Amino acid sequence: MKRLYVWVRTMDGSLSLAGEIATTDPVSGGRFESEFEYAAQWVRDPAAFPLDPVSLPLQPLGQRFRAEQLHPPLAVIDDALPDDWGRRLLAKALTMEGRSTSPPDMLLALRGEGTGALLFT
Repeated sequence: MKRLYVWVRTMDGSLSLAGEIATTDPVSGGRFESEFEYAAQWVRDPAAFPLDPVSLPLQPLGQRFRAEQLHPPLAVIDDALPDDWGRRLLAKALTMEGRSTSPPDMLLALRGEGTGALLFT
């Protein structure tokens, strides 16, 4: 099982922990299961907002959102990855280093240098 922390870069440049994603180890064909839960401090923060207002509304603590891969309702997480061309370049670089090219590993490989407000550790 792999765990990624989801951070939001706020307008003032600070980082706030928004939640955690847990993914199973990939099986044949690279398929994996994912689960997301908002962080308690994020849910309690009056300035917090849903990462995806349709698919990931702010919920009471303990509410988990499940998906295959990073498909809906977790598509906003997948959207934090580069587009197709960028994914191919990133996958090539990771493969050359002998590293996994799964979407969770790609998110970690970006080290917060992607576009948008979401970062992953």
